[in-house]
Amino acid sequence: MNHKEILAAAQQGFEPIPVEPKLKQTALTNLEHWLTASMFETYWPQLEFLAAQGRWPLLLDSFYRMIPFGTGGRRGPVGIGPNRINPYTISTSVQVHVEYLKARFADQKEKSIVIAWDVRKFHDLRGLYNPEQPNPLLSLSSCDLGVLASRVYAANGIRTYLLDPAEESYISTPELSFLIRAYHTQGGLNVSASHNHPDDNGGKFYNEQGGQDIPPNDQK
Repeated sequence: MNHKEILAAAQQGFEPIPVEPKLKQTALTNLEHWLTASMFETYWPQLEFLAAQGRWPLLLDSFYRMIPFGTGGRRGPVGIGPNRINPYTISTSVQVHVEYLKARFADQKEKSIVIAWDVRKFHDLRGLYNPEQPNPLLSLSSCDLGVLASRVYAANGIRTYLLDPAEESYISTPELSFLIRAYHTQGGLNVSASHNHPDDNGGKFYNEQGGQDIPPNDQK
């Protein structure tokens, strides 16, 4: 199936699902973007598989919104689409955090961040995707996402403190809070989904005091 055939099938498949029409349209728009933008090319075989299998509720849920910002950050199932945790949603979240830090600490020339991660790796325990097709998310670890985040911060001129990924060591949340204060950074990022399902992940942002922001700063 080419992308036009997938979109046509998705439009028909979304029709009987009892949600607002505008959510279906948003899902179709996002799905089209992921099916045509070269940056998402590695996901195309899995998207074609899901369409061929008629997995319309999963596709609708995966694409109808950007995964929301909840307690301290974004967390949820690792998967394909903007309503899932993946390199795209983590890196865009970090980029927005960069813009927030630049605005909040505009008077400070040097800015820095501490990054931590837990032991999570994605194994598709829910069995949602085709194991016989390429899947760039398989074995994606919290460490992988933490290193990606460090590159986004660094590309924006923000110094990052993180462990050597090759050492396979980890920083706990209390240690992250301590290091933020010890290094006098403007904040931190913890790549973790706390007590969620093993195939979930997320990015939780910390302020310069080593805690999580409260309203209105959390929503900013």
